[in-house]
Amino acid sequence: MRRGVSSGSSAAWSHRDERPVDSTGHTRLHDTWWQTETGAIMIANFAADPVRPGSMGRPLPGVEAAVVACGEDGRAAVTGGHVQLLQEPGAQGELALRAGWPSMFRGYLHEPGRYEACFADGWYQTGDLVSRDADGWYWFVGRADDVIKSAGHLIGPFEVESALMEHPAVAEAGVIGRPDPLTGAIVKAFVLSRPEYPPDTELRRDVMAFARRRLGPAVAPREIEFVRSLPHTRSGKVMRRHRRSLRAGTPHRRGAVTAGPAGAARPGGPRPFPTYARRNLDADDTPQEKQ
Repeated sequence: MRRGVSSGSSAAWSHRDERPVDSTGHTRLHDTWWQTETGAIMIANFAADPVRPGSMGRPLPGVEAAVVACGEDGRAAVTGGHVQLLQEPGAQGELALRAGWPSMFRGYLHEPGRYEACFADGWYQTGDLVSRDADGWYWFVGRADDVIKSAGHLIGPFEVESALMEHPAVAEAGVIGRPDPLTGAIVKAFVLSRPEYPPDTELRRDVMAFARRRLGPAVAPREIEFVRSLPHTRSGKVMRRHRRSLRAGTPHRRGAVTAGPAGAARPGGPRPFPTYARRNLDADDTPQEKQ
């Protein structure tokens, strides 16, 4: 196999690492980005270009993408019917697509108001937060409704989870924002350790120090709690919508599908449906998950 293609709302790898598919090291995963609403891949690592591991890639020919400034609610700020496009490399904002591409969705069944709310100033608002580097490559930050606001910082759980997964003792991680009266929220991680690593105080300190080196003290988790399992959808995604149960210290819920042995692969993979669309479109979710 020469090439592999991957697509998802988040991925358990770091954008800093090379990711060979086979032992020869010659195969690379070409990450892509799309949604059910887009009808096709919109952003991708092209076959003709060197892969930038962890990057969503660049817009396909004919697709116009932009990074839009966000408001206090974490979504694109619309003022007088207009949005502000961010041009500075590395600036974070909501990913937007210029409306009108051929495969664009035409509506939500019986919900015209919801469809109209997805557009502003001629741009489709995806609900995904991204940054764009100086070369025009896009990098996933997180879902707008997942982002943690802590002491003036917008922290994407995906970035923190990816860094934690680089630690050899971490089989899986789920990150939330725990309310804090001083900072607004602090980053808390629920970690499933691999069987050969006992989840003790020493490991907690080691994982926390590792995260601080990778992310810096403003972004790294301030609390780490070891758990026996994390809740998943049937397609294998950690259910971020169940953060209330995680905050309560009960990360496993009835109706959730949990992993097998730590580190074991699960069938399926993430599907990049927007959160506001998943309630109706994600058939993988059980009734208990639709809240």
